[in-house]
Amino acid sequence: MAILLDPSAVLAAADAADLNHRAAVSWFERVDEPLLLGVLGLAELDVLLQRELGAAATHAVLDSVVAGSIRL
Repeated sequence: MAILLDPSAVLAAADAADLNHRAAVSWFERVDEPLLLGVLGLAELDVLLQRELGAAATHAVLDSVVAGSIRL
């Protein structure tokens, strides 16, 4: 079964200052299902990452998409 990601979960995993950072990172380390991100979710995530962490964070997510770790 595939898992549809919520942008806030990805943001929490990326942002060490987020209150849910450790839980999000732990979940991503354990999950063994295909990860999906809707294109509108990707757009929302881009805005959130740019605002909170900058371009490098957005590039890291795009690298995950290109590598196939996250599917659109």
